[in-house]
Amino acid sequence: MRQRLDRIRMAKYLQLLFHTALFWGTVWVIRLVNPQHGFFYFTQYFILYCALTLGAYACRGFDMTLSRNFHQSIISVFTGALAGCLIAIPVIILFYNPKISKLEIFILFGISFMGLSLFRSAALAFIYRTGPINQVFVIGHRKKWEPLIDELARNLGGRLEIKAFVNPTAPYEQDQNPSVPCSVLVADPEIYATPEIKQWADQALSNGCVLEYMPKFSEDILDRIPLVVASAFRNYYHMVFRMIYPNPVQRVMDLLVAVPGLFIAVLMSLVIIPAILIDSGFPVFYRQTRIGLGGQVFTMHKYRTMKNREDVRAAFADQDIDLITPVGVILRKFRLDEIPQLWDVLRGKMSIVGPRPEQPEFAAEYEEQIPFYPYRHRLRPGITGWAQIKYRYTAGIEDTKKKLEYDLYYLKNRDALLDIQIILKTAETMLGMRGAK
Repeated sequence: MRQRLDRIRMAKYLQLLFHTALFWGTVWVIRLVNPQHGFFYFTQYFILYCALTLGAYACRGFDMTLSRNFHQSIISVFTGALAGCLIAIPVIILFYNPKISKLEIFILFGISFMGLSLFRSAALAFIYRTGPINQVFVIGHRKKWEPLIDELARNLGGRLEIKAFVNPTAPYEQDQNPSVPCSVLVADPEIYATPEIKQWADQALSNGCVLEYMPKFSEDILDRIPLVVASAFRNYYHMVFRMIYPNPVQRVMDLLVAVPGLFIAVLMSLVIIPAILIDSGFPVFYRQTRIGLGGQVFTMHKYRTMKNREDVRAAFADQDIDLITPVGVILRKFRLDEIPQLWDVLRGKMSIVGPRPEQPEFAAEYEEQIPFYPYRHRLRPGITGWAQIKYRYTAGIEDTKKKLEYDLYYLKNRDALLDIQIILKTAETMLGMRGAK
């Protein structure tokens, strides 16, 4: 299993290298046909290269999972490359002559789109359709772990063969084909610690099997921490989450984004505020109490997107969908209603990236019913987050559990690169009009 994960990771790096070589190779050919050189030419090509690469990355063009079909992948690559061009062109226009031509931009766009698409298709075929099927012995009970194992297998293209669920109440004679890769997956550490199971596992390892632990394996494949895994390895995860504190570097990044963002927001408000007033009158802003850092209550600000109502209660957005105003529909589609939250970022109540702040009534209920939920409050809540870009809108307790799994993954694995990825994919979500309800 680890070999297949290494293949996926290597394919991402190779795709970046292939795209880089193809882009600059095309630039070299263009310069041969039109032999003009200089610092300004190189700078413009570099800006276009960075924009195309980031655009494709933001739109999941480098995603090597099987969660989307071929046509969705091609559309993602095309959208990302096009978004990159649209970002780069205004910057290139600012250059005085000499400038790279529109034809060159079109050629480099086409080469990037076709190269990324073809490489991704070839890489997926190589990763998921070649190589032997991996035999897996799962240490744990079938009823508890089979749904998650099936999901992991689907995400790996079905290249897993579950040989047995090994536990004290099930037969666990080792029936291994020596010519096929074998893994022992520890899903339940308490069962693995029993002497007879530990002895069996040691024998399997001596016969060539590889030992895997469910936390690392599931996180690498699913980009989330399933609650069933967190509960089984609760001592480990409690220790990890208790050591999480807000990072001062993230606060600096928040200010770098929020300050210029507020200037842009002021300009956009010249259109948004009159539109709200004409559509439904005052008030323009909507204020709601949410749970923030350390479980403290704060007031969050948004543009009002619903009709005025007397009974203001805690509710999921789809419960009041009939109250959304015509202008509110547009604002929500592009997530423009959340622009005032930049003020909440500036005053230190929120971050650009983090778990979404929850209403106090719901938060109290979830803390009683969902394990590990209070750890969401170890960081400032965010305008956007890993759960927002990876999972649909939350409309109940089961959706909240699933979304928490992504929040826990972010808490454990957060860094500057992950934050940048979330911001870029949020921009793709906004452009694709897949905003909040």
